[in-house]
Amino acid sequence: MPVVSESLPLRRVAARTRLDFWFDSAILVGYTVAYSYGFTGVVIHEWLGIALGIALLLHRRPSSSATCSSP
Repeated sequence: MPVVSESLPLRRVAARTRLDFWFDSAILVGYTVAYSYGFTGVVIHEWLGIALGIALLLHRRPSSSATCSSP
């Protein structure tokens, strides 16, 4: 029987996982398009690079449920 944390409801965990999946998929598609330099050109390539950098920083940001609080 899997152990589920009592602090987070199962529905919220599933929603967060679904959000992470689609966010990761969007980052992958954006990276693939930005990588094809000949297809996008210089301007779009640079803007996609900036957007992907911001997306990766947001992706690495810890969620509020993952942070530890000291007693």
